[in-house]
Amino acid sequence: MLSWVSPGARSRVAGVLFYTVMGCNYLWGGISLYVTSYLRQYDSDLTMNDTAILLPLGFAFNVCGYPLSHALVQKLGVKKSIIIGWVCITSSAFISSFVTNFYVFVFTYTATFNLGQGLVFLTALLSAWEYYPHQKSTSTGIMTMGYGIGPFAYNFVCLALVNPENHAPSVQSEGGEKYFSADVADRVPAMLRYLGLMWLVTGIIGISILKVPKSLQKGGRHEHIQDLPTPIEDTEEDEDDSITLEATPSPNQSHIRNECLDVRDGLSTTQFKLLTLMGFCSLMLPYYIIDVYKNIGEDYFDNDAFLTTVGSFGLLSNGLSRCLWGPSQDKWGFKKVYWTTLGLQGAMCLLFIFLRQDAVIFTIAVIGACACDGAHFTIFTSETGKVFGVKYSIIFYVFISLGLSGGTLLALVLNKYVRPVIGYSAFFWMFFVLTCCSACLL
Repeated sequence: MLSWVSPGARSRVAGVLFYTVMGCNYLWGGISLYVTSYLRQYDSDLTMNDTAILLPLGFAFNVCGYPLSHALVQKLGVKKSIIIGWVCITSSAFISSFVTNFYVFVFTYTATFNLGQGLVFLTALLSAWEYYPHQKSTSTGIMTMGYGIGPFAYNFVCLALVNPENHAPSVQSEGGEKYFSADVADRVPAMLRYLGLMWLVTGIIGISILKVPKSLQKGGRHEHIQDLPTPIEDTEEDEDDSITLEATPSPNQSHIRNECLDVRDGLSTTQFKLLTLMGFCSLMLPYYIIDVYKNIGEDYFDNDAFLTTVGSFGLLSNGLSRCLWGPSQDKWGFKKVYWTTLGLQGAMCLLFIFLRQDAVIFTIAVIGACACDGAHFTIFTSETGKVFGVKYSIIFYVFISLGLSGGTLLALVLNKYVRPVIGYSAFFWMFFVLTCCSACLL
């Protein structure tokens, strides 16, 4: 039926569909108040500061799925690996709709969804990377734009399912936080079941469209580039200012440009350490905003529909901007695009510090911060493949992602214990300084 569509194009379209659902880990910033209000009916001590940790915690579970995906692709091939991951993703919503304990919810929703996402995240990119070996950043940007399109749409779906009347939170806790009443909160289980059904249908369509090259099929020529690395020829397009491996290869590095054949050698390089440390410092702000933009906004805007709209357009900018970050990296290289990202991020920090109480400025700052998040996950993913090559790209991205997830977890820990003491302005100054630190490392 789709024989007239090139296999490479089909792999990109399937990737977009996969990422529209995988991007729903960002949906947590929009639905966390709903879910927390629901779970508080069974545990009145639960607060938004407790549940805010789920987004960065999910990132950590996500990273755990990467090495598993590496092994599954070698053993089962790309499609079967994606199917296994998709079972985890869809079952997380269905099972969690019956859960009333927060700690069980952490396992059934956060851990299960993000583990499944980890199995699919890089696996979904591999086919397009094989079909377009000199356009890795462009392919990554096109497919991962679904990361914004999905949560943009699902945010409004969740608002319509849980709070169509746009009720304001009315139940005040001892700490002064406001939560939704049972009339709104009791709709959360149905919301989760609808999400699970939509995710299932999207996955079936994506898997049906995906055309996997023979080199990535079980028993194929490379079997996930296990024995023979894919040559990366020196073309004008590759002559950028990326953070490349040393010009003189070690005995465990391939003669082929930027193909590291020994994980231990790669982990000891300055390039690996710089990528990890820069990401640790600079990803804190955008990930923090995606997680708690509603918490911040509720201090100034008592309007759930407005905050949902702000978050949705922020997540849309996260996804659509990846179509710009990817090709820009292919053309101008990692350093110039990362400089641009850090400049934008620094400006958003200043907006949050001085003008966050203004509705228009708050909207611009959220959208800008979300676009910076999209930049990080586009350029760091692609740069990992360019610096270390295809063979162990998943393994190296696992280690770099551990650094990134460590930063996001630290930001939420500081949000719970430090931010209430120093206030939001000082907290955003901290993010500004960390962004400057990343710029100094570049």
